[in-house]
Amino acid sequence: MSIFARLREDALDTGRAVLDAVYPARCVCAPDEPLPTRPPFGLCDICVANLEPNDSERCAVCDHPGPRCCPPGSDLRMRAPYLYTGPLPSAVHAMKFGGRDDLARGLGRLLAEHVDIGTLARECDQCVPVPLSTARARQRGYNQSAILARAIGRALGMPVRHCLRRNRDTAPQHTLDAVQRQTNVRGAFRVKGHVIGSVLLVDDVITSGETVRAAAHALLEAGAHRVVAVALGRTPRGAVEAHPRLSLAPSRAKEAP
Repeated sequence: MSIFARLREDALDTGRAVLDAVYPARCVCAPDEPLPTRPPFGLCDICVANLEPNDSERCAVCDHPGPRCCPPGSDLRMRAPYLYTGPLPSAVHAMKFGGRDDLARGLGRLLAEHVDIGTLARECDQCVPVPLSTARARQRGYNQSAILARAIGRALGMPVRHCLRRNRDTAPQHTLDAVQRQTNVRGAFRVKGHVIGSVLLVDDVITSGETVRAAAHALLEAGAHRVVAVALGRTPRGAVEAHPRLSLAPSRAKEAP
């Protein structure tokens, strides 16, 4: 990241801190009740305690709960320390669609402080957020994945590179079935410049994994040695199986890593 980009982000953080001081903090579990103090992770203690860890049996590659479903030896590994259940969906929805970029900063610190994320980050050379489409970035005013990445970078001393670009606007993945998810993001990303070393790829939630697979494919094509995709939450198998057409089986390697 250039010094000018870093100064711009520092200025934005200062402005947000002033707003945080003027407007009282509110948790997603009780948005009508201001919190007495601003919590470090953007959520009240009850919500943090109710986050469900993704620490039972899970695939060693894609981190999906349950038995291994991906072949070993992949250039891409995924890790989401929490299941997308409990208060996390409300927090992510508020972060993405409710203008709560303060939650992105808090949840980024939560992600950075998780021991698994710290271990994986030490194996990587740079942190890269998954970019939004142009239309959604303009509408939202910020990229929640970029804020998460910046929090991780600051906490763990990693440089953050905004080198990923969207080739085109894509439909929201949560509105599509399994086949549509693959085709929706296939070839949707490109990299500005060349990538050296390993990348910690940051997103908010991993469901089928097609978005991070497509983004990782672009990074590997640009020279990345290895990509580790991290996110706050991983959709449980039961929630996906409730959708009659959505499958969590990974794409073939020739389509995306």
